[in-house]
Amino acid sequence: MKNPAANEKGFTIIEVLVSAAVFMVGFSVLIALLNGSLSKFSSQEQVEALALAETDLLTAISRQDTSDVDFVISSSGRSYHIVRTVVRDSAVFVVNVDVFRAKTSKRIVELCNAFAPEE
Repeated sequence: MKNPAANEKGFTIIEVLVSAAVFMVGFSVLIALLNGSLSKFSSQEQVEALALAETDLLTAISRQDTSDVDFVISSSGRSYHIVRTVVRDSAVFVVNVDVFRAKTSKRIVELCNAFAPEE
């Protein structure tokens, strides 16, 4: 007597599981690659914007500059729009520095600090 299951064609459960595992690994690699390429800003752009914001913030605090500033600066072939606003809150000045992409006006970095003016 012949075994009826031996004549059936199809995939075994092992073959299905192995192919699903291979598909999952390939899909996860694809997602990881896309995640890195779709980030809003490159890490170099974020570092440059942070350095510009820190420089402007420290300059304002060290000079006790309470004026609002709005300018565009180029660094490493990129243009950044820097906006500094200063608000007086009782005896303290609150300095807020925003760095945007000059072309798209998307905010990259926002820094905020406060200082008390020396008398």
